[in-house]
Amino acid sequence: MAAPAALNLDAHADGIALASVWPGVVLMALGLGIEALADQQKSAFKAQAPQAFMRTGLFALVRSPNYLGEMVFWLGTFVSALNAYRSLAAWLIAATGLVCIELIMLGSARRLEMKQAERYGSDPAHQDYARRVPILIPLLPLYSLSKLKIYLG
Repeated sequence: MAAPAALNLDAHADGIALASVWPGVVLMALGLGIEALADQQKSAFKAQAPQAFMRTGLFALVRSPNYLGEMVFWLGTFVSALNAYRSLAAWLIAATGLVCIELIMLGSARRLEMKQAERYGSDPAHQDYARRVPILIPLLPLYSLSKLKIYLG
């Protein structure tokens, strides 16, 4: 997962300017922002209603916005070094890290979905929310990961 950063540093040490750094940094900042805002919103909500499920703010767009933020952050890390991947080995190492962390996040979202189904599954409002709001990626009509077998998360 850290291979893109190491490759960026190596290219920088060699005096190579990488055009991919800034788009990657923007994605990383966006991911951190999504994750931080989702955590802040959920924390404030749970302080007011500890037994209720969160469905406002970013949680009105996706059911796991903090995991989405994490996925966007790691995608940004990968993108930041696109111009530094100067060998097949570099591509494979960086891509393997990206795929692994994305699978971990999918597995985490899956576990959270199952935990929430256990806790709130009998609530008709939660059933409607789970049917209507995508689990992880806005506008992608993927509403459940429960049947997905993920061994890294």
